[in-house]
Amino acid sequence: MVDVKDVAEGCYLAAEKGRSGERYILTNERCMSITETTKLAQKLYPELKLRIPVSVPKFILYGIAGLMQFVAKLSGKPPLITTKEIAMFSGLQQDFDISKARNELGFNPKSSQQAVKEALAYLMEHKEML
Repeated sequence: MVDVKDVAEGCYLAAEKGRSGERYILTNERCMSITETTKLAQKLYPELKLRIPVSVPKFILYGIAGLMQFVAKLSGKPPLITTKEIAMFSGLQQDFDISKARNELGFNPKSSQQAVKEALAYLMEHKEML
């Protein structure tokens, strides 16, 4: 999770200070899982009565994706999810090295937890978006 304002500032910094032809990772170093995000939301907004998402076994995900791919072949429409996507993203927890963006651009995003807190506060103020 990263605040879009931090990403926008990172883009500006890259335009101002970045080296031509270089790439910069504009995110937080540590990935925040759906479970961690839900626990934080539960703590901040207990009135929402959020539940931790259940973990679905991989073999079930593969079965659902396979069925979606089969239906997609019949209908001519793309599947919502494929077995390749399950293989690639299931259980994925990515952390990132943003030292290049920090050192060369001065990029300093707020923590994932702070970004989530601010996003939740915004959504609670604008409940029509939920």
